[in-house]
Parts: sequence; structure tokens; C-alpha cells
Amino acid sequence: MKISFIEVKKLFGTYNYRIEFKKDEKVTILHAPNGYGKTTILRLIKATMEGDMLYLDDTPFESLELSFDTGDYIKVIKDDIFDSFFNSDFRSLRNEMAHLGEEKAIPIHYNISGVPYELFLNPAIVLNMYKQYYTQSTLMAPGLKIPSISFAEKILDDSLNREIFKDGVFFKMLDAFSENVQINLIESNRLFKSRQEAGELGRGRMPDSIDRFGVVDTVEVYSRELKDRITKVRNEIGNLSDEMDRSFPNRVLDSIINQRDYPVLSIEEIRDGLNELESKRKELEALGLINEGRTASIPENADISIDARKILSVYVEDNRKKLSVYDEIKDKIDILTDIINLKNQFSNKKMKIDKDRGIIFLLDNEREVPLNKLSSGEKNDFILFYELLFKSKENSIILIDEPEISLHITWQQEFIRELIHICDINGLQAVVATHSPHIVDEYWDLMVDLEGED
Repeated sequence: MKISFIEVKKLFGTYNYRIEFKKDEKVTILHAPNGYGKTTILRLIKATMEGDMLYLDDTPFESLELSFDTGDYIKVIKDDIFDSFFNSDFRSLRNEMAHLGEEKAIPIHYNISGVPYELFLNPAIVLNMYKQYYTQSTLMAPGLKIPSISFAEKILDDSLNREIFKDGVFFKMLDAFSENVQINLIESNRLFKSRQEAGELGRGRMPDSIDRFGVVDTVEVYSRELKDRITKVRNEIGNLSDEMDRSFPNRVLDSIINQRDYPVLSIEEIRDGLNELESKRKELEALGLINEGRTASIPENADISIDARKILSVYVEDNRKKLSVYDEIKDKIDILTDIINLKNQFSNKKMKIDKDRGIIFLLDNEREVPLNKLSSGEKNDFILFYELLFKSKENSIILIDEPEISLHITWQQEFIRELIHICDINGLQAVVATHSPHIVDEYWDLMVDLEGED
């Protein structure tokens, strides 16, 4: 499921855009100077798909439509371009709802493939939110006037983005729709993550370096995450090995004694199979995914009995299945390593994968470079491609904001080429917002110039 066009009217009260996506192209480039709404369009796409009413409410626009190649569409219409409903004073809204005594409709209207949805606030939840806020405020400052707070701030404090709405059917419908089209936004401010984000990605464990502002280096977070991914694959292989090793004697005996119909390889096929396993293990060793070792080999003129061939046939097939578990992560690491070490070539550094630590960078003299000491350009380059390869599900839509940040001109010129390659492999659709002609490079046919759209 791919986007076929985006239409937004009166963005910032000024711009009208209709952005057509070419049917056979995986990448669309939004190009314009600062201030034309490139980043806002990306965020509006994400907010529309996820039902983020706070962002839709706070962003000045009249309407937005996302149309897909299946004929489905989502349209959002606002009653007012500039007035923000959720940024209104929490106490005033509470008083209004208390007097209404019923649900209050918000000024944002959805239409999903012809089905209209009007969203209402749940008065019971809003009044309970105010009661908790009033109690907390008076306990903290008894006798003092309760400080003003916006409705949006209170919703975010209580993480009630969806619960405040009366009709949960809308969100179920939106979630069902979104299952067919995952959205991943790669923000421009991608070098650091909050402690909360880092903790969620690292299952609660913090990277070693947390700066004085309480943020964490994204490269360190992703290094730890990759280490966890490798550990998960190794555990999966361990469980598969336990299962196969337990049944190995019975399967061999069935083949030899009971003459069960297990496939028996010829000596040449066994030799080729063992060589294939050795070659694959060497590749996995080189990527740092497994320990060094050596697969058994058969001498050229060896005379092998039929029973021995049956045993070796089971061994070869078992190990093919075990090593195939690495295929997905190996392919992604291959591409990442190729981009970082060969195509973009970080100055005097090579990236390596360590199964126990994740990502490491080594100087030409083999001394290790701390991840937080990489240059901003090197960090941005790594983060962009890690997100594309490891954090974007197959057949999803990737929104990339200003990939050119801190990148060398040569890296910028290679970016779309590498992005198209990754999109082809994973079936992705990408929308890139940029004001760099070097990002566009030779791909003018993929570009939509917002400056000339209106």
C-alpha cells in the first residue's frame, strides 16, 4: 500500500500543495527553501496516520488528504486554521464541559475512505483530570492560586492522547488502516534521544554516556540495540540447535536402521555442502556475528559408506537451517558495512560489528574510537542508514527530514542512490524533505519543487 498523492490546503494559511507520487518510483524528493513547509508536511502525514490530534490541532492548515494506490484515502478537515483548541486554558475548558454535561466535539474531522468520523471529548475523563490536577496543585501550594495550564499540557502529562476521546471506534479503524501502511519518520534532530526513549529502546538500560542535559547519544543507543538484536538471533539459533541436536540421533537411526526416506546426499553434494557451510561461517565471522572455527571437510579420495553419508546428510541440512536464521540480520549488516566502510568511507575509521558490544569504530592503527567522539556528520550518516535498515519494516513509508545535515557533499550525492537500493530490497516508499541540490543530485525526475507548486 503506497501513497499516490498528498494534498494540503492553506498550510500556514498560505500554501496549497498537491504532491503526486510517480507510480513506479520508490522515492519522492520535496525540495524548497526554508519556510515552505517541507518538514511540516512530513509530520502532518505521520500525525494523520496515527491520529495525533494535538499536532493536527496545533498546526495551521485547512485540510489534508492522503490518497493511496488501493483507492483508500484519509482526509482531515479543520474548522479553524489558526485557533488551537487543545492549547486553550484547562480550567476554562473544564468549566465549559461541566456546564454542558455532555461530550464536546473537537474542531477536527476525519474521513477514512468515505466514512466520516466526528470526535468527542469524554467529559468524565476531562473532569477527573481536572480533579487530580486541582488536588495535586493545592497540596503543592496550599492557599495559592492554581497556576494556569493548557489542555494539551495536561493530556501529555497524563499520557491520555487517545483516552480523552469518547469514541474508541475511530482509533480502532485508524489502527486497522495503519496496519497496511506503517509510517516511520526520521527527524532532523536525530543525534540524541531522551533518557526515556533510550530506556525504551534498550529495555531500560542506559548507555554509558549521558550528557549534562540528560540526553543520550543515538549512536550508542543503536549500538546497544544492535547487540540485543544479535543476541536475540543467537538465542533463536541456540533453541533451534537444542531441538535439532536432541532429535539428531533418532533421525540418523531412523535413516540407517529403519530405512526411513530421508534425503541422502552424494559424496560430491556433501563436500559442496560442507564447503558452503564453511564459506557462510567465514562471512558471519568477518561480520562479528559468530566465533571463529572450522567446518569439517572430506578428503578428495575418501571412501565413505552409505551410513556415513546418511549421517553427514542430516548434519549438512541441519546446519543450513541453523545458519539461515542469520540471513536477515546478515544482509542488513552487509549493506550498512558496505555504505559506511566502502561507499562513504569515514575518515581513517572502519566500522565493525561485535556480537557482545554492537557497533565499534576502529582507527587505521586499530585503536578504538568512542562512539560519542564520532563527528556529527559520521553520526548522522550512520543513524540515517541504521534507521532505514533496522527500524523500518518491510513495505512501510519512510519520511526523512533533511538528510543533508552535517553530511559531506559526496555523501549527500550518494544518499538517494543508496536510499533507492534499500527501498528496492525492503519494498519501502520514501519521502525526502531537503533544500540541498546535492541530495537531489542527478535525480531531478524524482523531485517536487514546492517553491513552484503554489
